[in-house]
Amino acid sequence: MQINYGVWDLSVKELAVVGVYSACGGLGIGYLFYDNFLVGIPIMLGLLLTKSQYTKHLIEKRRAKLLLQFRDLLYSISSSVSVGRNMMQALGESITFWENTYTERDYIMIELNGMLRREKEGNDCDVAILEDFAQRSGLDDIEDFVGVYEICRDTGADLVKAIGQANRVIGDNIKLEKELH
Repeated sequence: MQINYGVWDLSVKELAVVGVYSACGGLGIGYLFYDNFLVGIPIMLGLLLTKSQYTKHLIEKRRAKLLLQFRDLLYSISSSVSVGRNMMQALGESITFWENTYTERDYIMIELNGMLRREKEGNDCDVAILEDFAQRSGLDDIEDFVGVYEICRDTGADLVKAIGQANRVIGDNIKLEKELH
C-alpha cells in the first residue's frame, strides 16, 4: 500500500469531531457575545470551513512523524552500509532492527515493506524506489537524502559519511521546528 503523504481523507470520526467543535464553538460564541444561540449558527457554519485547516494540520503531523521515523531509519541504514551491505539489503535489515520499536502500522514500516516488495516483485532499482518514496512524502530532507544517495552510488563517494551528515541535518531541522513551535 502506497501512501501519499500530501493527501488526507477525513474519516467519519474526524468529520464528526470537526462538526462537534464547530457547533460548540459557534453556538458558544453566539451565546457568550450576543446572549443568543441563533446568532451562533452563522458562526458555526463559518467554523465548518476550517475543515481544510484541520486537514492541513493532520498532514503536517503525519509528515513530522514520518520524518522522525526516517531519521531513525538512517541510523540502521548507516550501520548496515558500513559493513558492506547495499541499500536494499540495508532496508531489509532495518525491518528486523526496528520491528520491536515500530508496529506494522507505523509509516516507516509500511514504506520499508513496500520498498522491499517492489524490489522483489517489480525488479525496480533502489534509486527509483527511493525517489518514489521521497516524492510521495513531500519532505525536502528525504528528497535531499535520495539525491545524495544517488550521487554517492554513481560516483562511489563515501555513503556512510553522507548518511551521517543527512542524519545530523534532519536532527537539526527537527530541533529547529520544535523550538519554533
